[in-house]
Amino acid sequence: MQNDFVYPKGKLFVPTAPGTVEPIKRLLEKARAKNVLVIYTQDTHYLDDPEFKIWGEHAVVGTWGHQIIDELKPQIPKEIIVQKTRYDGFFGTPLDNILRSRGVERVY
Repeated sequence: MQNDFVYPKGKLFVPTAPGTVEPIKRLLEKARAKNVLVIYTQDTHYLDDPEFKIWGEHAVVGTWGHQIIDELKPQIPKEIIVQKTRYDGFFGTPLDNILRSRGVERVY
């Protein structure tokens, strides 16, 4: 989850997002305890992104809003961040290859 979506001062605040942070944090802690592969997808945009015509400017590389929230920070290098420029985390990203190379057959 990224600052622009979770916090009221974010560029594309989702009012229900703050309520999901703690449940996700608990799930993340359980996954880490069992050494489950954790992969983040990070909405990523540049200033000339045509998507801004629909949603407005948000998640711009190098901004506070683009960053993953502190409560759910990835443990790098153990956990992976896949930057995505579209709704689909697989489109135009290495996500499929990352999963296949690790023998992952199911995504939850």
